[in-house]
Amino acid sequence: MRAKQHRQKIDPQERTLARDTIDEPREHQIAFYADRLCLTERYLGTLVHQVSGVTAQEWIDRAIIMEIKVKLRHTNLSLKQISDDLDFPNPSIFSKYFKRLTSMTPLEYKLSS
Repeated sequence: MRAKQHRQKIDPQERTLARDTIDEPREHQIAFYADRLCLTERYLGTLVHQVSGVTAQEWIDRAIIMEIKVKLRHTNLSLKQISDDLDFPNPSIFSKYFKRLTSMTPLEYKLSS
C-alpha cells in the first residue's frame, strides 16, 4: 500500500515570492534561491513542485535555457559573453549544458532561428 503524500497548504505570498526569485536565472543551484528566501532547499523544492508540477532544478534549468535562447536569438553576443552573463565556468560547459537540455548546440540553435 502506498503512503499518502502530505500536501501542505501554501501561502499565496510564499508562492509568488518563490516564483519571482527563481525567475532570475543567473544562479544554477537551488541552495542559492532557498537561502535567498530563507527556506530550506527541501521546502523550496516542495513549494515549486506543488505550484508547477516540476522539480525546482528543472524550473531553474528551464529559466536558464529560456534566457539563453533569448540571448542567442535576439542579441549578437558571443557564446563566451552569454556563458559569462549566466555564470557558467566556461563556454564548453555552457555548450554541453545547453545541448544536454535541448539536444542541439547553441550555434545550431542560433542558426536555426
